[in-house]
Order: sequence, then structure tokens, then C-alpha cells
Amino acid sequence: MRGFDRARAGQASSEAGHGPDEEAQRMAKVYEPVGFLVGTLGGLAAGQLFKRAWRSAGRSSYFPEPTAERARWPEVVAAAALQGAVFSAVRAVINRGGAAGLRRATGNWPGHR
Repeated sequence: MRGFDRARAGQASSEAGHGPDEEAQRMAKVYEPVGFLVGTLGGLAAGQLFKRAWRSAGRSSYFPEPTAERARWPEVVAAAALQGAVFSAVRAVINRGGAAGLRRATGNWPGHR
């Protein structure tokens, strides 16, 4: 939003009885349902990314389950580590992007500064 004066907007919200802490808490509550939806979609995307990464690593098309009798330890541990890394990276990208988008839209960051 061009021409948006964040300092003046913050002053107006303070004068209306909404201090910076209350405003941040309100923005965090507004962000929750959006974050949930985007996070769910991100989880689906992370699953697809993991499958692609697993296949491109030269592994079979199936993911070895830890309780599968025929799965070997190194393969189970490698798959779990890769899956954790992919999901964590996608979650960080989505959470950070969502927070930045909310800040662009409202001028307020939805979490801790």
C-alpha cells in the first residue's frame, strides 16, 4: 500500500485504546486461520517434494516404514531425516511468507518481532 503511514496508523490505534501489544495479539489471531489453511496446503506440497527428492536420490518409489520387516536401518533413518528436513524447510518458508504477506497487507507483523 503506497502512501500508508505506519507510524500514524500505530498512533491512531494507540489513541483508540489499542496499544502495540494489543494490536500484535489481534493480528496473530487474524492470522491463525489463514496460517492453518496455508500450512495444510504446504504440508501437502512438502509430501510431494519429499517423494520427488526420495526418487531422485535413486531410491525406490516407496517410502520405507520404520516397522516394515524388510526395511534396512540406514534406509529408514535416511528417509526419516530427509522427510524431516523437507517438511521443516517448507514450513519455515510458508510461515515466513505468510507473516510477510500479512505485514504488507496490514502493516503489522503477526508474531514476535
